[in-house]
Amino acid sequence: EASVKDGGLSAPGIDPAVVSQMKTSLPDVWKSIVGIFLETAPEALQSLRQAYEGGDGPALQMAAHSLKSSSANMGAARLAFLLDLIESAAREGRLDSVAAMLADTMAEYDAVAAALAADEAGDDDAGPADADSRARHGSG
Repeated sequence: EASVKDGGLSAPGIDPAVVSQMKTSLPDVWKSIVGIFLETAPEALQSLRQAYEGGDGPALQMAAHSLKSSSANMGAARLAFLLDLIESAAREGRLDSVAAMLADTMAEYDAVAAALAADEAGDDDAGPADADSRARHGSG
């Protein structure tokens, strides 16, 4: 549990290499994925918190697993690592160890969301009018 803070990983947030690769090869897909992640992750985190507070290990495990996968796809390796720790603890019935991990996970999500939002705000070279419209309304 000494590695909960960093998991042997670098700084919080998103991996710039993943972002750069996705934006270069699939810019429209990346924008869509970011929008979906930023829209759905807060609900998933709420489910995670509710499962923990309700002592529901299987629901906690499922919520952590689902968010872990989408976080990894976003290049949020530290967030995915923290969710993996929660998933493992839930699977092993160690819910008492989840509180600190949950706090770290919430803080890490905030860093990821801020990094993604900043990246999107600074990315106007691939059709800014379309991107702005989609970001505000989910469609053109």
